[in-house]
Amino acid sequence: MTDRMRAVYALLLGFAVIGGLIAVNWWAFPYVLGRPYLSWYIDNGAGIALVTAIVGIVWKDLDGEIDFISSHPLRYLAASARVIALPPFVVGTHLRSNRARGGAATASGGPAAAARSDLDTLLSIPFALVLCLAIVAWFVTVVPLQYFVYLVAGAPGRLFAASDWRVIVHSGLRNVEFREVHKDDPIPDGWWDASLHNRPVAVTSMFASLLLLLAGWFAA
Repeated sequence: MTDRMRAVYALLLGFAVIGGLIAVNWWAFPYVLGRPYLSWYIDNGAGIALVTAIVGIVWKDLDGEIDFISSHPLRYLAASARVIALPPFVVGTHLRSNRARGGAATASGGPAAAARSDLDTLLSIPFALVLCLAIVAWFVTVVPLQYFVYLVAGAPGRLFAASDWRVIVHSGLRNVEFREVHKDDPIPDGWWDASLHNRPVAVTSMFASLLLLLAGWFAA
């Protein structure tokens, strides 16, 4: 099989998975929520995009997952799967009992594990369960239609991420100076990076929210 054929199959597979999830939601939503799937997504899409932006702030390295806004459906799905697998793994790691690094050997002089509150652990478990259920629901209901939103709203973010240039700023008491530099050039002391090349997911979430807000207004 040639590379071109593999690329075509990957593209078709991505669209098949997205189309299948949309078909399931299209059938299930009137029975479960009593309203059409597309109508539900348009009404809630702007808020969902804002939540995604907030998640990007919490997990600031999410912007490094550029495939999350990829125009290739299979890459987008793979990145979405990685993103939803991250919170349960992180939360599960934090919920585990503390262990001294290299093994708990306090009797022989090793470092002791930090004490933890059993009450905090107990109260955190329901939040962890709700989080797991929410991200599964998000993948099934939001991810399929979000692909087409990100296909449009993600264009600026993908373009910015591919830019070789950035803007740095120096703010003084009486003036503000802007300068274009190459992305590999060091930033001088007293200057800060004002460009958006390193925030593609956040930029996409912002434009997606605006796009869906306008769609909701026109659909009303």
